[in-house]
Amino acid sequence: MEYSFTIQNLIKIENGKIHGPLSSILFAEKVMPGISMGFNRLARVQFKDYQTLQQLEIAGLTDHNFLIIGYQGKIQLDMTLWIDYGEYGIMLAKCYNNKWEAGLSYCFNKFPFEIMEGYDLIREIFDYVVKHPVVIVPVYQDHV
Repeated sequence: MEYSFTIQNLIKIENGKIHGPLSSILFAEKVMPGISMGFNRLARVQFKDYQTLQQLEIAGLTDHNFLIIGYQGKIQLDMTLWIDYGEYGIMLAKCYNNKWEAGLSYCFNKFPFEIMEGYDLIREIFDYVVKHPVVIVPVYQDHV
């Protein structure tokens, strides 16, 4: 099956330390306490059509990063999909408690995206992670 996106794992543990892009890790550390959730999975979603879920500004289309931030426990997998604006972020959807129903956030329908995919795209992303768990490897360390 041809997917309209790719997913890139962003964190790993080497020699007992977490490694990954500092800006993405700091972003996750900043936003996840706001929804009372830790994280041990972090990945970037890139859309094959660069216009997908981007906004039109005066200078052209935005170039937002999309991050999946999740928590893998013993019996549950919770995932969130975020737009990373740098200093802040907007959660677009959440998938939780092994109920693979992606819930779109209030903000998702309020943004004027150039190419507005919707529930089907979000569901496809979450389903892909569930079916291919190796794309976002959970890391286990106390402070994450």
